[in-house]
This record gives sequence, structure tokens and C-alpha cells, in this order.
Amino acid sequence: IPLAVGVPPRHGKDAQIEYFFNTDLKAKPTVMEDGSVDFFNLNTINHCTKGDVLARLFPADPGEPGRSVYNEKINPREVKRAVLRYGRNISISEDKTCIYSEVNGHVVLVEDKVFVSDVLELENVDMSTGNIEYEGSVLVRGNVCSNFAVISHGNIEVRGIVEGAYLEASGDII
Repeated sequence: IPLAVGVPPRHGKDAQIEYFFNTDLKAKPTVMEDGSVDFFNLNTINHCTKGDVLARLFPADPGEPGRSVYNEKINPREVKRAVLRYGRNISISEDKTCIYSEVNGHVVLVEDKVFVSDVLELENVDMSTGNIEYEGSVLVRGNVCSNFAVISHGNIEVRGIVEGAYLEASGDII
């Protein structure tokens, strides 16, 4: 014969953000089918096109309180809330759970904030970046080293030296 029955609280879930691009960009050489390694194509850029979903927020579920055998309220554990943080060239859905790219370009995550740019800015094109193939414009503040390629569907501007490299642009090369 039960004399007193309590109801345990239903604990909620923390909010989560799912990113639809590589958030851990490290220069990794491309492995070819024959097992050789291509050090010129390092895959260090997250390309995106207009309308791409960049991130989705799964809101926090606060849970439901329970009751003790003395009918006292038992609160569920606290949940962590999150919000989508983003910069320019990004739109957000009406329910504030998805963000989309407004331009063709590249996407990066910096300190939990998503940025999209249609101009790729680099210090140098060398072993740290590999070859560059980009939908928008490319700005190289330094040099383009020998045997590297920069292919752009916009403009290319190099403020340093180009030494034995391949440059191709749909727009201007400066």
C-alpha cells in the first residue's frame, strides 16, 4: 500500500549549435589515389554559396519540475542556453534557429561567431596556404611564392611580389 508517491523532475537538454562547415581548419595535404601527397592543395578554405545553411540552433529544453512526497516542488537542473552569433553577409530564419549565407564566398568560425566574406584576404600564398581557388575576389597582402596558383572568379590583388606563380582571374589582376 503506497503511503506517499513523489514525481521525479524531468531534466532538460542544453541548447546545441550544429555547424554545417569545417570548424577546425588545419592545413592538411591532399592524399592522391596512388597514395602520394599533394602539398600544394591544403584545403584550408570553407567555400559557401548564396543560400547555404551555415548553422542550426537546437534550443534548450528546460525540463519539468517534479514533486516530493511532501508535495514540494523539485526543480530540474539548469540548462545552458545558446544563441546564433554571426557577422555580415548572413541572414537568419524567422524562428532564429538557422543562419544562411547571402553571398558566394568563404565561411569561418571565430570565437563562436560565424563570418562570411566574398573577399579572401591572405598574408602570403605559400606552404601555409597552398594553392587558392576561390569564387570571389582574392587579396594577397604579401607575396605569391614560386609554383603556387591563385585562381579567382573575381579580382586578384597582390600587394607584394609574384615569383613564378600562376594567376588566373575572371576580373582584374593587380
